[in-house]
Amino acid sequence: MKVLIIYDSVYGNTLRVAEMYQMEFQNRDIDAELVHAERLEWDRYRDVSLVIFGSPTRGFRAMPTIIRSIRTGAKAMKDYRVAIFDTRIETRDIQSKVLRKLMGAFGYGTDHIGKVLKKHGFTPVVTPKGYAVMSAEGPLKPEVAYEVQMDVKALTEHLKV
Repeated sequence: MKVLIIYDSVYGNTLRVAEMYQMEFQNRDIDAELVHAERLEWDRYRDVSLVIFGSPTRGFRAMPTIIRSIRTGAKAMKDYRVAIFDTRIETRDIQSKVLRKLMGAFGYGTDHIGKVLKKHGFTPVVTPKGYAVMSAEGPLKPEVAYEVQMDVKALTEHLKV
């Protein structure tokens, strides 16, 4: 099995999560390659079992580079399984009541990515995951490393089926 992790990052938090994914897959003897969405060349990835898309949540959406990579790669990905994650400020950590309501109404990066994937005929193999940051610029909350470890374990088990 080979895993491709496609990410974009603004403050480095999403990159750190993507690197955690890569390390956890490699710890399970699974080849995992990390590529920034702007540098993605779909024709280089023919033997992939799973594609993971990761983006920070910015303005209730995923990064445009991630969305573009899905749109340009939809045909190349036809046989791939997909998973998605984002980095985000949790609703309970948002001080502004107005912004909390907006987050509840408009959602996070995973919601945006999920809609685009669905439009192209893909359904994530596991529930999309949001990883918490302390503030807009980070850092990641301490529990993220453990969450990634458990999520990779679940993905690995799911892919063996």
